[in-house]
Amino acid sequence: MNENSKEENMKVLIKSKINDPNKKLFLNGDDPFDEKNWVTGKDLVFGLIADIGFRKIYKVKDCLKEYRDLLLLAGASEIKTPSISLLSNPTFNSKDKLLNSLLDKLVSQSDDKNFDVIFIIGEEKIGANKCVLSAVSTYFETMFSNGSNKSTENKIEISINDTTPNIFWVILRWLYGQSFEDAAKSVLRKRDEFTTEKESYELTFLIDILKATDFYEVELKDEVEDLIINSKYINFANVCEILELSDKFKATRLKDYCEKYIKLNRQLVIDQLVEFHEDTNERSKMLDLLLAVNE
Repeated sequence: MNENSKEENMKVLIKSKINDPNKKLFLNGDDPFDEKNWVTGKDLVFGLIADIGFRKIYKVKDCLKEYRDLLLLAGASEIKTPSISLLSNPTFNSKDKLLNSLLDKLVSQSDDKNFDVIFIIGEEKIGANKCVLSAVSTYFETMFSNGSNKSTENKIEISINDTTPNIFWVILRWLYGQSFEDAAKSVLRKRDEFTTEKESYELTFLIDILKATDFYEVELKDEVEDLIINSKYINFANVCEILELSDKFKATRLKDYCEKYIKLNRQLVIDQLVEFHEDTNERSKMLDLLLAVNE
């Protein structure tokens, strides 16, 4: 009958037979013995998400959906939704706005009222937010909860003696959501400013960052290790020193890389030690390190 309902000359006849608001002709459910499953055509609405029981209006169940034309003749209704172009990539993101706003305030350092902690590094003061740092670093969470820091006007002041302002700035920027690449660019010197080898400067910078990630228990360590390994700055002249530092800063993957490098280039490393390390104690220390790697 549903097929006949599509033919114009049959519609009037069919409608006259089934469009009766008092006759519950349609089983809108699986159980024919449940009286609630029997409804009139007028009770049904296509496109309804859920039944509106108190109004006796019901969504069309799957068992009746294929009889759409027949049910419409029987008095069923159909919800029509307006067509509108939706943004495939919404331009507003509150998370991004929040992170960008916090980072901008950190970088600008323009208004002390935005901060409740002041870090003092040498002669430089850097304002930050305890809640932000506590949320992303267990080290800072512990620091702020011990209550032993100097407090002035609802702000606490903390002296930082274990790193330089530039390294601390990179750590703060990263904790505030900036990528390490962008955070590093903010403090690294430009190529034309170098009076020494750029590679040596950048390796020293990465090692200092590695030290800071270990001290402040920052999850940036893996990324820094990868940068050192992939930078090709490690060579037979410095691999022993980097191995020692990687062990000290618990950089396990960097340590593993250095050990493998030494095993593959053992003679070059030994020759370098013998030729350039005039300090007997230092040379002995490095040779002991080499022997330990090859055990």
